[in-house]
Amino acid sequence: IYALVEDIFEREAERVISQNMEHFSWQEGLAKSLQFAIENKKAIYHIYNSVNREQLERYLLRISDDVMEKVVKQIEKCVDVLRAFLWTDDDIVYQEVALYKVSTSLLIDEPHLEKIIRAHGARILDVTKEYTVIEKTGHYRETQALFEELKRYDIRQFVRSGRITITKSPREYVTEYIAEQEIRAKKQLKDDDAK
Repeated sequence: IYALVEDIFEREAERVISQNMEHFSWQEGLAKSLQFAIENKKAIYHIYNSVNREQLERYLLRISDDVMEKVVKQIEKCVDVLRAFLWTDDDIVYQEVALYKVSTSLLIDEPHLEKIIRAHGARILDVTKEYTVIEKTGHYRETQALFEELKRYDIRQFVRSGRITITKSPREYVTEYIAEQEIRAKKQLKDDDAK
């Protein structure tokens, strides 16, 4: 039965990609994918909570990759960026930084607080009489777990960076892109001087 489910996902992915993705914007492609998920939510729910979860994730990734390629191209047109690249979690190393501001007196009065900070591998960045700033670097679930524990101790402020990433690829695409732009600019200058 698992092979059957995988075959169904493969055929459906091919159908969705070939029929829809060429004719729609990325917004319409995303809407079509979500519409399919809603129309088949009971089956998707059961598959997601079964051992076939990997097949479902591969199917969704395959369709979303095409949609995301269109998003990246759209971003390059609309936003002032050098170049946009599409990477999956397998292609990158990523972390996020979270900062937590708590009362210094509470930190001194509550011995549990220091143990929580140490247990989460966080570090203290700044201490004043009024407040202490704690930093935690990690994935979302790790920074969120520390936040959940510190909530009991009256967090004054909390901010999270979002993902900071670096590629695993031995090829440096951004460096190559910048070098190409410099060559293109020099060539343009030469052409302009020749006129």
